[in-house]
Amino acid sequence: IKADAAVSLSNLSQVYDGGPRPVTATTSPPGLPVTITYSGSAPVPSAFGSYAVVATIDSPNYQGGASGTLTITGQPLAAWQTQNFTPAQITAGEAADAADPDHDGLENLAEYALGTDPNHATPPLTGSLGPSGFSITFTRPKGLPGVTYAAGSSADLAAWTPVTLSIITDGPVQTVRVTDPLNLGDPARRFLRLKFTR
Repeated sequence: IKADAAVSLSNLSQVYDGGPRPVTATTSPPGLPVTITYSGSAPVPSAFGSYAVVATIDSPNYQGGASGTLTITGQPLAAWQTQNFTPAQITAGEAADAADPDHDGLENLAEYALGTDPNHATPPLTGSLGPSGFSITFTRPKGLPGVTYAAGSSADLAAWTPVTLSIITDGPVQTVRVTDPLNLGDPARRFLRLKFTR
């Protein structure tokens, strides 16, 4: 008869860095061998997403296990600010959401949302006219936890109609397109915008 042992899981919330993101299993009594699966598979995941974690003690003398969910998300905004700005710049307000230290017209929150460098000028996003309407295509890091994306179209820059964001290619960096189908108002006078909020 096997004795009961406890398993506790930690590191269930992790940030994507391109490498495997394993959880940690601790046993009581300590040091027991543990088998861990992620959504039914042994390989440790590295991609964005949520994974069902099952940890089972693999011992001839003990039995027990635990389960949880591993979530791999993008880099938090505060970590991005620390990575791109010195403590002096942060204190001076250059890392604030609405600041634009490289004077390229993109505020820091937009630079974070688009995955661009806030200290080097980024070329402006440009639109294109196609069979489905007027579109803007952009790339963004997947799974950023600190920002919400929205888009809208307008004929007068006052009233905005929501526009759907469509993921064209998925991966660590996603390609996203927003399209105004030009079915409202004067198709020759339409505006399209992206909006980033915390």
